[in-house]
Amino acid sequence: METERTKSWAPLGLRERVGSLFRGTTGATASEYAVILALVIAAALVSINVLGTSVTGSFTNVGGNLAALSRGDGPG
Repeated sequence: METERTKSWAPLGLRERVGSLFRGTTGATASEYAVILALVIAAALVSINVLGTSVTGSFTNVGGNLAALSRGDGPG
């Protein structure tokens, strides 16, 4: 049973707003957005990992070519 004391912690209907997240369509929408956000983050992490490997290989190749050129082993 609620008393005035238990209701007083929720200024401006905060209690009702938080409660509506768990019982209305707003809560479903919020959880759908959370799932979409998680999928976007996962896709970003995978693509960063793949691109990072590719970029590392490219820099290694360029570094090897520059080292060869500085030794005089390059084309020309």
